[in-house]
Amino acid sequence: MKRETHEVAEKTLDEITESLKDETLTEEERQEMEKHAARLAGVIFNPWIPFGWSRRLIMAGLVALALYGLTVGGQVLIWLALLPFFSPRIMGEASFFLGKLFGKAPR
Repeated sequence: MKRETHEVAEKTLDEITESLKDETLTEEERQEMEKHAARLAGVIFNPWIPFGWSRRLIMAGLVALALYGLTVGGQVLIWLALLPFFSPRIMGEASFFLGKLFGKAPR
């Protein structure tokens, strides 16, 4: 996915989220907007590697620490265990699972 597509999806999702706060929406309009928001969230959480350079640098640093730990005999698993927290896809899947597990009942 391209960065532009990702940014447009984030902007559109923000707009839909703001629109869902409107109390005058009909139930049908609300459901349609929620479906669209869910599809956009899927697009946003699709990539394995984050788009932001700060998160990419943190991931690269964790990989470097893990590789350094392999050569020195340090604690590799701790650094590798932190990597999934920076992957949008893994965090999206975890959020989806937790949402299904603890989510509220449908209206």
